[in-house]
Amino acid sequence: MNKRRGALAFACAGAIAAMAAAAPASHAAPAAPPEASFLTDQLPVGTDAAGRVWFLGGFSALAPLGASGREYWTITDRGPNDDSDRVAADGSPLYCATKPSGKVIFLPGFTPEIDKLSVRDGTVKVQERIPLHDGSHPASGKPNLTFDESTYTQTDPATKTCTKLPDSGGVIDPFGVDTEGIAVDSRDGSFWLADEYRPSILHVAASGQILARIVPQDLGSVNTATAYAQAVTAAGGTFAVQPAFPGIVNAFRKNRGFEGVALSPDGRTLYTLLQSPMDYAALGVSNANRNAARNSPYIRVFRFDISNPAAPALTAEWIYLLSRGFSSAVPEKISDVQFLADDVLLIQERDDERPTQITHHYRADFRGATNLLTPGPAADLAAKTTVPTLEMTNPVPSFITPATSTLAIDVDALLTSAGFVNSKVEGTATIPARGANPGLLAVVNDNDFDLDHTVLPAAFPSSNPEQVDVFPQP
Repeated sequence: MNKRRGALAFACAGAIAAMAAAAPASHAAPAAPPEASFLTDQLPVGTDAAGRVWFLGGFSALAPLGASGREYWTITDRGPNDDSDRVAADGSPLYCATKPSGKVIFLPGFTPEIDKLSVRDGTVKVQERIPLHDGSHPASGKPNLTFDESTYTQTDPATKTCTKLPDSGGVIDPFGVDTEGIAVDSRDGSFWLADEYRPSILHVAASGQILARIVPQDLGSVNTATAYAQAVTAAGGTFAVQPAFPGIVNAFRKNRGFEGVALSPDGRTLYTLLQSPMDYAALGVSNANRNAARNSPYIRVFRFDISNPAAPALTAEWIYLLSRGFSSAVPEKISDVQFLADDVLLIQERDDERPTQITHHYRADFRGATNLLTPGPAADLAAKTTVPTLEMTNPVPSFITPATSTLAIDVDALLTSAGFVNSKVEGTATIPARGANPGLLAVVNDNDFDLDHTVLPAAFPSSNPEQVDVFPQP
């Protein structure tokens, strides 16, 4: 079998198979063995200052339509971007001569979008494209506030001159999002999106209109909720800003906000989690303490009651421990979360290498985990802003019980045995068996808008396509 990027096989599927429910299906399911389908259409999304044409990509999540395994929703992230201090093979600056810390964004006018995909006969087709907006303003991939990660554009690629995105009174773009996760509300077909920037959860109508954005509360002098709400109002924004996450979330590691979102089948309970351990940079802690927090395994997980979407209520905050424990630095981030049962989630861990070396899925059971919202020593430590914080505590205190987690999918071993190459699988969809259709697992890779091939075609002559791989559950 020829090598290809991003294929996956499925193992230990008992927790997912338990979701199966008998119901009629209107489309035939993909036949065994697993199918790999590629996006072959090149859909331009813009031309950058260097004259490079960029094409639709950056698919960061997956949500199924029905039980056929043939149709899915996906979401793009903020658009083509890379580390602004990246260097070429010879050590010279690749984009910005001064090598500033942050991100360089190639298409400042890009609008993140929800896309409907058709997966058939080895080909992925984009059936529908829904740009995000608030009714009057298109969303962008820019940060919201100067509090957010520093972001640059290449104003003169020939001289590698980069310019920081302009701001007005600390505001860059109130309508900027970096969307990374998607779930469909069974009640009305609206979407719930995970965002890395604020970080936030967005509630979006089926038309793509942003209805609300759930953000962290203010934390002392770190008044991001107030500043952001004022910026939205001043810009004529129409959506609600809902400060419902604990203020401590402002201590998240920049560009490591919410990567995934999961919904219960009735659409009334929402789950999300931070991509990485918090590092408290926003609170001015020392680099040594920041590194201690970053290298810890603590991931904060949140549960909301969204019975009334206009009034989301935070009902739980838990701890999930990365499989690395306290002994190593990898895997270092979360890329996806799926609902398995009430307070039981399928969580994807991966590293940050190019290409990805580790992509594992864990069954995480929070039913016996300590709710950090309950008054007591656990809640006090969870809200602590001075050193040592929760993320700097080793070992886990006896009064905190994290989720119980077990390996569900050892992706790396499966890829190696099949001769496949992992190219940043970020989105997962679990589809229960219905009628004649078997239970399915589907995955999508984030190709970063084919970044390496676009900016360094000599070094990366092969394009990295978007693809969806669909597998029958055993």
